Amino acid sequence: MTSQGNYITEQRKENIAWLETFKFYKDEIKVLRKRLEEVASRNSAKDVKMQISHFENQFIINDEQIDEISHAIKENQVKMEQHIHDNPVAVEHRKVEDHTELRDKVNVFENIFKQLRIEFNEFLSKTM
Repeated sequence: MTSQGNYITEQRKENIAWLETFKFYKDEIKVLRKRLEEVASRNSAKDVKMQISHFENQFIINDEQIDEISHAIKENQVKMEQHIHDNPVAVEHRKVEDHTELRDKVNVFENIFKQLRIEFNEFLSKTM
C-alpha cells in the first residue's frame, strides 16, 4: 500500500463504471456493424468495398480490445475483492496502488474508438 494511490472503494467504483462503458461499446459496435451491412448491400463500387473491409477489420480489432481490457479490469476487481477479504477492517479508508496502467489502456481505447466513430460517420455520410 502506498499513500500515492486511491481508496479501494473508489477503484472498485471506477472498475464497475469502466465495465459498464465497455458493455455500451460492445453494443455500439453491433449497431455500427448493422449500418455497415446496409452500406454493403447498397454499394458495389470497389472503393466502397475497400472501405467496408477496413471498417469490418476495425470493428473486429476494437471488439477484441474491449474483451482484453474488460478482462484486465475484472482481474483488477478480483484483486480488490481479495484485498478486502484479507483485510476487512477500515476498507473505506485504505488506499491501494493506483491502477494507472489500466486507466491508460481505457483512455487510449476510448480515444481510438471515438476517432473510429468519427471516421465511420464520415464514411456513412458519403455512401448513404
